[in-house]
Amino acid sequence: MAFDPSSALATINGSITLAKAIAQASSAMDKAELKLKIAELVDQLLDSKEALVDARTLIQEYQTEIAQLKDVSFKINNLIEWQGFLYQPNEQGNAKGDPYCPRCIEAEKKLIKLRYKSDLADWNRVCPECKNQFLVDKAAKDQATARTMAMLNSSHTGEY
Repeated sequence: MAFDPSSALATINGSITLAKAIAQASSAMDKAELKLKIAELVDQLLDSKEALVDARTLIQEYQTEIAQLKDVSFKINNLIEWQGFLYQPNEQGNAKGDPYCPRCIEAEKKLIKLRYKSDLADWNRVCPECKNQFLVDKAAKDQATARTMAMLNSSHTGEY
């Protein structure tokens, strides 16, 4: 479906011109000629209606895409940076979970979490979408693990 606004407007203008010609026709216009002009008018009006339906569909698609982009933009703006990667924040505002792929965020505006790759060291990650590999700093990983363990231990002891 390719909506062409210029073509749609030309069809509508043609319909208006034809309708004016029919309205101003002299009584000398025979019945066959009048029927032909009315048939042309109906065809042009149907073309105009089809163009408007295409336009409405295209507008709805754009509105859906805009809403999705706004949603992703909101989510990206609420991520926190830690050790060069973006993460979801936990209740305390610290990074939690796996980092998001920086390439997918930048190029595609997609939130794709990096995954561990079994044949890489455990601090290396790969994006399942773009297949880029990233080195997550081992010290950062160790800090995150220690922080997670401290949180787990504090939930058992009531401290933190």
